[in-house]
Amino acid sequence: MAYDWATKNETHGRRKALKDFVGQYVDCRLKVAAAEAAGLDTTAEFCYNMDSLRRKLSSVYLGGRQLEDSVARSLYGKLRQRQEKRILVSHIFKKLPQNVTRISLQRTEQLMDSIYGVLKKQGASFQSCVDRFSDEKVPFWVSRLQTTAEFESVVWDLPAGEISAPFYTPLGIHIVKVLERQDVAPLAEAEGQLVQRDYYRADLRRSMAQLVDRMKKEYQFKADEAAVRELLLRGHSSKTLFTLAGKSYDGEDFARFAMAYPGGTKKQFEAFVQKTVLDCGYAKLRRENPAFKIRMLAYRDTLLCRAIRSREIESRGGTDETGLKNYFEAHRSDYMWKNPRYKGVVLHCVNKQVGKRVRKFLKRIPEDEWQDALRLSVNAGAEKQVQVDYGIFSLGDNAFVDEKIFHSGKAVPDTSFPYVVLLGEKIKGPVDYREVRQALTTDYQHYLETCWVSELRAKSKVEINQEVLKTVNNH
Repeated sequence: MAYDWATKNETHGRRKALKDFVGQYVDCRLKVAAAEAAGLDTTAEFCYNMDSLRRKLSSVYLGGRQLEDSVARSLYGKLRQRQEKRILVSHIFKKLPQNVTRISLQRTEQLMDSIYGVLKKQGASFQSCVDRFSDEKVPFWVSRLQTTAEFESVVWDLPAGEISAPFYTPLGIHIVKVLERQDVAPLAEAEGQLVQRDYYRADLRRSMAQLVDRMKKEYQFKADEAAVRELLLRGHSSKTLFTLAGKSYDGEDFARFAMAYPGGTKKQFEAFVQKTVLDCGYAKLRRENPAFKIRMLAYRDTLLCRAIRSREIESRGGTDETGLKNYFEAHRSDYMWKNPRYKGVVLHCVNKQVGKRVRKFLKRIPEDEWQDALRLSVNAGAEKQVQVDYGIFSLGDNAFVDEKIFHSGKAVPDTSFPYVVLLGEKIKGPVDYREVRQALTTDYQHYLETCWVSELRAKSKVEINQEVLKTVNNH
């Protein structure tokens, strides 16, 4: 049953191969054991997350299909009325400040036009262009009224998989690709998600009150009205307040609950009754509902695996500079580019004489001092002599690099800086590990995790009962 539930949830309905599941399950158990040994199952955050999910799931499972269906249908009807949709987009985005200069604007426009041309004519990878050029690199979901009107007018009419031409919004210039369009799913597919997502909405809270009333009858709830009046009047009582499923709950039980639940006495008492009723139902769920138990255990394992991975891997995988550098050197070939790039500087000079002088000057000093040298010497006067573009350029990044290095297109010099000088070299891959830090950190963390899991396996004796494994339902 755990295999069936876990594989369906991880792969959205597509079953995972049993062999792959067993390997991942073994690793998961080892990580959970390591987390428990480290005491991560006793932290306040872990306990809060477990209690929160327990209450959410309890409300659904205890309510049965009648509660779940009624809430889901109500919420689904509201979604359909609003015609709520979502679109997953990725974009190549260049931010434009409000005080952008004419030259900077022109260069950004040229860059975005060049990128779009490469995407349409040469079929370049959109994601590689995002990684290389965009000021925002993470795909995001868009719903109505979440973005600017200019952005919406483009993405809502763009089919999935299509790429827009460069366009302006008040934030900057965008080239957008629609990755996925998500309409409102059929009720049969959406109801479980709706109930869990909208747990704290008024719709479900009202149904929860009905559920608690039904459970009170089922578990023979009986309040002592005199004791309750005393509690509400004085704020405390030593008497039995009510009985539930044959068990008595008195003023001391209430006082312990009220210490962690701020509010007036009446509000506290109502919440105490509700919690007690739900806890009673939760205990029954643990005994009688295997699906609920497996779901809670799976969530527990997930939280502990994340916590121990964060402590053992993520906390140092992105800050271990020596480790990152050594991993990059050992796997440098993995980060080579498909096409060479140009590393250097593009100098837009006021005239030819300045261009020659600056070129000769820069050749005499180390490359990592070029920018400071230009700022402190050549451009130290009242009038700027040189505009500088410095970095690593691939085809489409810079019109002058495209023309002079990659022999593609024709660049148009700025009339104020008509003489252009390039100083640098073609390279096949990143020279420094920091140039690919994001991808490198992910790979390095994966490497650290692989080594760590191997150590856990080496320290533990793992045996798989093949006879039991053959009985697992794998159709």
